[in-house]
Amino acid sequence: MLAGRAREIVTAETSGQLYDLPEGYPAFLRGAGVVVGDLVTVRESAMPGLLRELDRFEGYFGRGLAANIYAREVAPVTVRATGATCEAHVYIYADAYRARTLGRHLPTGDWAPGREDAVAGP
Repeated sequence: MLAGRAREIVTAETSGQLYDLPEGYPAFLRGAGVVVGDLVTVRESAMPGLLRELDRFEGYFGRGLAANIYAREVAPVTVRATGATCEAHVYIYADAYRARTLGRHLPTGDWAPGREDAVAGP
């Protein structure tokens, strides 16, 4: 999806909490704590098309719609390597209650290393 569109990918963080859902994907919620992820810088001309693709992939159908799995919002993020800050699109899980009751909280805020199957290896 990012091939030919990404100019740069760096590790960044933002405020929130992260949960590993039973389906095997992450749920990012606003709140106290730090969540780590990739900050992807794309060519400006690629942004509208890429956002449409990402919205479909993330189950975001439009602001406030009940069918949304995630909501897309703009949030402040900090690049870990440099401390530089910017605003970026983030996908916030739409059902906070479900994430907190069925998901496993990842206190590190880093999804892949926090998952047992990701650290256990083959």
